[in-house]
Amino acid sequence: MTDTSNPATMTKRKLLETAIETVAGRGLNYGRPEDNFQRIANLWNAHLINRYADGYGGDTVVMLPKLDPQDVAMMMALMKVARLENQPGHMDSWIDIAGYAACGGEIAGRT
Repeated sequence: MTDTSNPATMTKRKLLETAIETVAGRGLNYGRPEDNFQRIANLWNAHLINRYADGYGGDTVVMLPKLDPQDVAMMMALMKVARLENQPGHMDSWIDIAGYAACGGEIAGRT
């Protein structure tokens, strides 16, 4: 695994290679990205329904989206962006964004 502790030594190639190494073994623990992301989407959908389906308790109608695995990839990347806003030099977040982008792109290519 590439040393990511020093942002000054990170190149585009090293970052992408590290992202490849990182996502390569994920299937052993989490299953295929599209299956894992679908499970996450199912849980997020249930949460959104449980939390907001009553229209915030008033006459307001709330349209709830049905999230899918591609949404999960995008939203996880956005979570990493939010973390980077606090610490832009944190290489692991950049690597994770590349990994989520790769997984999301692969999933999108299959749908």
